[in-house]
Amino acid sequence: MSGKSLIIVESPSKIKSISKILGDNFDVISCVGHFKDLPEKELAVDVENDFATKLVVHADKKDFIKSLKQKAKSAEKVYLATDPDREGEAIAFHLSQEVPNASVERVQFTEITRSGIEEGMQHPRGLDYDLVEAQKARRIIDRLVGYKISELLRRSIQTTLSNLKKSLSAGRVQSATIKILVDRERQRMKFKDVTYFDLKANMLTKKDESFSAVLFSLSDMKLASGKDFDPETGTLKNKKVMMLSESQAQALIQELSSSSWTVIDKEEKPQTAYPPPPFITSTLQQAAGRKLRFSAKRTMINAQQLYENGFITYMRTDSLQLSSEAIQAARNMIKSSFGEKYLPEKPNHYKSKVKNAQEAHEAIRPAGKAIKSAEEVERSLGKDAANLYKLIRMRTLACQMKPAKILRTIILIQNQKAVFRAVGKVIQFPGYRLAYVESQSQAEKQIDDEVLPAMEKGEELSCEKLKIESHTTKPPPRYSEASLIKEMVNRGIGRPSTY
Repeated sequence: MSGKSLIIVESPSKIKSISKILGDNFDVISCVGHFKDLPEKELAVDVENDFATKLVVHADKKDFIKSLKQKAKSAEKVYLATDPDREGEAIAFHLSQEVPNASVERVQFTEITRSGIEEGMQHPRGLDYDLVEAQKARRIIDRLVGYKISELLRRSIQTTLSNLKKSLSAGRVQSATIKILVDRERQRMKFKDVTYFDLKANMLTKKDESFSAVLFSLSDMKLASGKDFDPETGTLKNKKVMMLSESQAQALIQELSSSSWTVIDKEEKPQTAYPPPPFITSTLQQAAGRKLRFSAKRTMINAQQLYENGFITYMRTDSLQLSSEAIQAARNMIKSSFGEKYLPEKPNHYKSKVKNAQEAHEAIRPAGKAIKSAEEVERSLGKDAANLYKLIRMRTLACQMKPAKILRTIILIQNQKAVFRAVGKVIQFPGYRLAYVESQSQAEKQIDDEVLPAMEKGEELSCEKLKIESHTTKPPPRYSEASLIKEMVNRGIGRPSTY
């Protein structure tokens, strides 16, 4: 016995941080992900014998296994500290099979901070065989779905793509996702464009306050809008609306130009906008795609760095739960940054709607008892990681803030047989929205842009300009990476950490 305990993690970049926290009594090594898998050149799943699998050690990991067995012999204890998800549990199980004579315990680190490491070491557990079996089932489905398709891809496509360096493969996620893409392309091919017209009026109040209104109905018949067309075919699905032609629109301009404009109705509807939940893997990928223009791969590379350097909790999760420590840290920052009026009396809690969600750990949130600044992240990891951290930080704060209070206003304006409609909203209380912009001044500007001037029923208005607007129905868009991830999650295909 060396007197030292052995800790095995997946990523080598965690070694330095964990060693520094735990000290000289621990030897920390990395297995660098999976070291054992189904062989590449055979099916290796016996469908006639209860789906028994054949696993082999990767050729480049044989030296690691040899070294592991040697170290385990002299170690006081062996701690399996692989990632806290299905894949990590499977790796831990495979590691345990290589050190059968050692005293083995499973630990998990949901964040690479002193408190997170110490918490994990203080609460070792046994292997979760349900997770191990779940990973095994997923891998079998991958192989059964994709093995023969992959062979076809290599024969039919790989040979024609001379610049393709990597071998093509199919699987549980890739094959189903390709089907989604093909179906969408077929939808687009069947789509028929339709062009329709309406009128837009630039209006002025008596106080010369300007706003715009759009033709809503003509002779008590509602005008067609985008939602009245079938999104899959482009044809008009609502037969109770009128489609205005260009010549009709032109004639209507001449008819309305000399008549008066009167406010005939004003409706105000109070609305409540609730904060979104904290990030899970798929929603982080979607938000980073929309707001930062990050690919899923770029998002996960930066999230991995943030996790391994102690800035965020584990980034592969379907859980919407936040620990009491995280909630308290968020509430403290909300109070100091935005004021007590943005803080709800009780913490907000969220429930996952993701099918087959892995809820063994937390949502993605800043690690530790105090939320670090984005500037600190940038100094340590660079701008990309800082921008992603800022997104996680803002979402975590927003999910624990009060909802926004909005007053939606609809104004109806009549000229002869034509009724125009103006829609606006006033944000009476911004609530969580303050956490979603860079500064409070930008939040206020966003509010001001949405305000309609004050008007009352019966008020006479003037029209500064009346013009024709054309609209053409568009086929369903091709998937972006973010929208494809959302569709995969909605269909229960899986959470694509990578795909």
